[in-house]
Order: sequence, then C-alpha cells, then structure tokens
Amino acid sequence: MSEKPAYNHQMLLAFSVVSNDRKGKDITPAMLRAALMQRIKDLDENNEWDEACGPPEDTYKVED
Repeated sequence: MSEKPAYNHQMLLAFSVVSNDRKGKDITPAMLRAALMQRIKDLDENNEWDEACGPPEDTYKVED
C-alpha cells in the first residue's frame, strides 16, 4: 500500500519594521528578527495565525 503524497506549501506572513530611512535601506537582520518575533508573539496572543497567513500562495508535490 502506498503512502499518501506530501505537498510543500508556500505561505506568506506580513510584518512591519520601523526604520529611519524612507526606502528601508537601514533595516538590519537584527531589526527584521525583532519585528518578526514581535509579530509571532502578537499572532500567538491573539490566535490570528489562520487570518494572518491565509491560503497557500504556491504548492508543489514533494518528490521521494
């Protein structure tokens, strides 16, 4: 009996970063990490994961 196929789903999650440069040229990896960690905390506290991510943007079958 064969196993069910597995699928890899691309999900999108928006978050914001505050910087001093209009085009965001001063955004550092540390700033990105801090903003993303805060977003995750907010999503957990408000149970908003489904709403924040929505459906997959792209999907492909995982090959053996």
